[in-house]
Amino acid sequence: MFFYMLCYSLQVDAFNQGVMAYNNKDYQKAIESFESIYAEGKESYELHFNLGLSYLNAGEIGLSKLYLERAKLFSPREPELVKAIKIVDEQVATPITTIPDFIVLQKFRKVAFMGSSLFWAILQLIVTFILLFLFYLILFKGIKGMFLAKILPICLSLLLLWSFINSHYRLTQRIDSHSAIVMTENGYLYEGADERSAVVADVSTGVKVTILDQIGAWYKVQLEDKDIGWIETKKVTII
Repeated sequence: MFFYMLCYSLQVDAFNQGVMAYNNKDYQKAIESFESIYAEGKESYELHFNLGLSYLNAGEIGLSKLYLERAKLFSPREPELVKAIKIVDEQVATPITTIPDFIVLQKFRKVAFMGSSLFWAILQLIVTFILLFLFYLILFKGIKGMFLAKILPICLSLLLLWSFINSHYRLTQRIDSHSAIVMTENGYLYEGADERSAVVADVSTGVKVTILDQIGAWYKVQLEDKDIGWIETKKVTII
């Protein structure tokens, strides 16, 4: 317990030193302080956000976008984060026009992010308990009626399915985002997993891609403008 408290105290000190260095515009020192915490396996919205801002002010666009996107996994709708990502995107050498997803998918994501994966999991347990109790009343207590015997069980079953889908979606979004940031100025996208194939696009550091597949040292990725191509794994870092 004492060792844990000592480690926690050191991490708090390192974080405060990073904030102080950032406020003094010593961005390299701030990065070193924040990175020392991250190297110990500690993650939080505040840590990633401050690392993103520090790298942004240090002129490291790729690393700035990487950490800001990692902060987004913890709290995607923070106004300060949305503003910072917009600033970074404006400095990316290869501007990518984002094409929005299908409206139904947008609505689904909006509903899913209304609660955490834990919230949806708890809702599943509550609905399951109510369903079991309802079935007990119907089978052993002789409860009848169109609403209690038919409509309510169907509605609760649909709610259970919906909560399961949302819980799974939120969990996979956090654990396996399937997204990455290009970390090189010569991030060519090819038609195939081979440098001899035709070039689809030339993307620069800071561009976000969605990973669709992998063959050896190559990722099949999709840009935010929906273009698809292959890029070497060493040229991107997973969020």
